[in-house]
Amino acid sequence: MQLKDQKTHFLAQFQHLQESSRRDSLLTAKNILDAAEERAISHHGGISSSGDLLTQYINFAELKPILESNDPDVVFKACQTWIKKEGAALTLIKGIKSAAEVYFRSVGITDVDYTKKPEEFVYIYGPRFWQQPFFEAFQGTATMLCEFMVRLEPGRNAAHIAFFAATAKSIGESILHMDKVREDIKKHKANGYPLPKIAENL
Repeated sequence: MQLKDQKTHFLAQFQHLQESSRRDSLLTAKNILDAAEERAISHHGGISSSGDLLTQYINFAELKPILESNDPDVVFKACQTWIKKEGAALTLIKGIKSAAEVYFRSVGITDVDYTKKPEEFVYIYGPRFWQQPFFEAFQGTATMLCEFMVRLEPGRNAAHIAFFAATAKSIGESILHMDKVREDIKKHKANGYPLPKIAENL
């Protein structure tokens, strides 16, 4: 009888520790999420909440001049607007990934690939944490944002290449590691994606 009581007491303690660990991890996750949202809003400079970011991001008109123009000034101007949105989105999604990692590790979830890009990670594993407190507030925005980011990856990579190509044409190749730029171009072409016009002759 005493052994049975000890086992019951041990199980109760273990469950309490598990719940305490989960609660502490969720509070830590909340701090990470709040900080990520604040940084994303600050980076963008023209929104007041993470919800506004989605509306801004899906209006990707900047990608047209970035991809089609051969004028460095036009590309730079479009990139300035795009980088605000792209940087803010990445900041938010990286924060959600970090918060999710804290939660997953605290509850013993191990079948997770933390090497995935933040947008891929949240897109794939989101269903496993969206229903948890504090995460749920970001579900709608982050789910759609990640889907757009994943599907827009060719254009996002092209914008990155176009910015450095415009820099090379405007200021000169001597200030850049052109081998890295050309390596990015090579990978982009190998994936079957068209190059931005400004990078075609690099």
